[in-house]
Parts: sequence; C-alpha cells; structure tokens
Amino acid sequence: MKLPALPPQDQEPTADLRQRAERGEASAQLALGLHHHGGNVASRNDVEALKWFSLAAAQGHPAAQFCLASLYDAGCGLPRDSGEALQWYRKAADQGFPLAQFNVGIIYLAGEDVARDPTEAARWFRLAAERHLPVAQYNLGCLYAKGEGVPQDLCEAYAWFTVAVFNRYAASVSTRDAVAAQLDAVRLSQAQARGDRYIAQYGRPPESRH
Repeated sequence: MKLPALPPQDQEPTADLRQRAERGEASAQLALGLHHHGGNVASRNDVEALKWFSLAAAQGHPAAQFCLASLYDAGCGLPRDSGEALQWYRKAADQGFPLAQFNVGIIYLAGEDVARDPTEAARWFRLAAERHLPVAQYNLGCLYAKGEGVPQDLCEAYAWFTVAVFNRYAASVSTRDAVAAQLDAVRLSQAQARGDRYIAQYGRPPESRH
C-alpha cells in the first residue's frame, strides 16, 4: 500500500505537529496519520492513523481521502470495505489526485463492487497519466495495446509506454519493445514522434523520476 510522502516540514512527529493536528489543521492531521501508519510514533498504529486520516479527509483534503481509502481497501485498522474505499478514492480522484484516479481505474477494470467497465477504467487511467503518474501511463498503454476500453492503437500504446519508460517505470521497457516489433518502419517513426511529444507533456522532471 503506497501512501504519499511526508512533507519536508513534517518529517518528525513533533509536539508542534500534534498541536496543529488537534487544532484542526488538515495537513498536520494527514502527516500525523502517516507517522502513525509508518510506525514513527512509538509503534505502528493504524487505528490512530485511521482517526487522523478521517479528520483530514472530512475537511476535503485529497491526500488524506486517498490514505483513508487505502486503509479501507487493505483492511488496516478496520475490516476491509472495498465499497467505502471506492467512495473515498472517488472523492480524492474528483479533486485530481492521480494515485486515487489510478486506483479508481483499477477498480473499474477489475469490476470490484462496480460493473466491470474497461472504458471507464481507461478514462481514469488517462486522467492520472496526464498528471504524470508512470503506472497509469503504463496501464493506459496496455489498454491501447489490447484494444480494451479504447480502440486498439499500437502507436498510442507505444507513445504511452515511451513516456512511462522516461518516467522510470521499468515494466514499460519490454512492453514498448514488444509493440515496436509489431509496427512497420513508417508507423514506428510516427509512434516515436508521438512518444517524444508525450514526454514533453507528461514526463516528470529529473528530481521526481524515481
């Protein structure tokens, strides 16, 4: 379960952080929840993490909504509830939080607690991919390669795999090369040019490519 990183100013679970959280500061509540989930406050305590994520999520903080959804999704600190997870993922996704957009796409692709809908999955993957999320770029490429939820388009698949490779998503290397093997020289050149455009639009700066 991948959760957002702690902001630089809240790397330590200080007394000031707790005071800010208790005063109702959503970003501090999120940070304190992350510390409890990560075991930085004595020992890992997902019940406390749930409490602080819930308080921040209720204030509309998208990262906290994503974290709360993740706890429901994994059954950390409470019984697993995929329906509640989807509700909170959607709230964060509707605010443009890319990890939540991607997870909504995964839920629609798998058909868990919703009717399976690859077209809806592709829509959410695209939103996250356009926000520079490499795993979403890869998964969108996979849908284009298969023609699942979108018309099959190997040039489009190649382009999304290319930007995912640029963003250091390792699994995209072999899939990009497999698609390239299916393209003739003219179409491969077109796909490479499209990939270059996507890198310019959706590639991450060097410091964030990890």
